[in-house]
This record gives sequence, structure tokens and C-alpha cells, in this order.
Amino acid sequence: SYLVRVTEHLEDRYGIDVDTIDPLNEPNTNYWGTTLSNGTPVGDRQEGMHMGPARQVSLIDDVRAELDDPATTTDAGLSAMDETNPGIFATNWAGYPAATRAKVDRMNVHTYGTSGRLAVRDLAKQADTDLWMSEIEGNWVSGFNPVSIENGLGIAGRIMDEFGEPVADTQV
Repeated sequence: SYLVRVTEHLEDRYGIDVDTIDPLNEPNTNYWGTTLSNGTPVGDRQEGMHMGPARQVSLIDDVRAELDDPATTTDAGLSAMDETNPGIFATNWAGYPAATRAKVDRMNVHTYGTSGRLAVRDLAKQADTDLWMSEIEGNWVSGFNPVSIENGLGIAGRIMDEFGEPVADTQV
């Protein structure tokens, strides 16, 4: 409910058109965690929202129900699950029942590295669902150097890797 209300506020107040809401970020990546000291988070290792596929299903179902509520004014879709890499994405997706998969309008995945992308591409094709690479690693230089072309060349190389993948539906 909170995510949908905030989305409605952004759209109504600021004219921002939100395409999809993804309530998850790297949910099944095992290296995220929070260290508590007297109940206060310390350290800076919490970026993800750790939960296995069963809990992801519950959250996705809840967000979809809120988006489908007739009182909801946003036309944003639902995306999932912004997992760290295609391999963990595929594991999570396999844990979703067909009814939950059908509620996902766009499949989001991060590609820290280039392995496993074809498997996720094929899952998206099977589901007839859009696929979005929503985050990428991009540290090709050490430190900050605003006049170096190395980061630009690095991201260009990663884009070329994406274009270099074979296409499953090649016509002859």
C-alpha cells in the first residue's frame, strides 16, 4: 500500500510517470545483512532486502492486489525482482507459482558479470514478459577522474557484450 501511495503522490504532485514498481532489491543475495549494536544498525552492508522466493511471492501478490484495487490511480505495472545476477534470478523465478509469475509485468535483473543472461532472456520469452537489465557493475577505474574515458569505454564494452548474445528466434 505504501509503495502504491508514494507512486501516486509522485505522479500526481510532480508529474513523474512511473513505469513499474519493484518492491524488491537483490532479495536472495546472501551477502547482504545488517549488524545491530544495542538495536541500532551499524556498518554499511545493508542494500538488499533479504527474503527467499516464498516471501517474495507474498510481497508480489500484495503489491499486485494494491495496484489492481479500483481506488488506485496509478497505472504503474509491477516488476520483479532486481536480483543481483541472472543465476539467482532464475532460482527465485523457479520458486514462484504460475499465478504469481503472471502478476509480474516486467522482469528486472542486475548483471554484475555477463554469465547466465541467456537463461533469464529465455525465461522472459517463455513468460512473454519484458526483461529489464536494471543495474550493472561499472567501476573500470580506481578513484574519481572526470576526464578519463575508461569508464565510458567500460560501459560501452558491456553494452557490446549484451548485443553480442545470440538471439533465440533467429529467422533463416
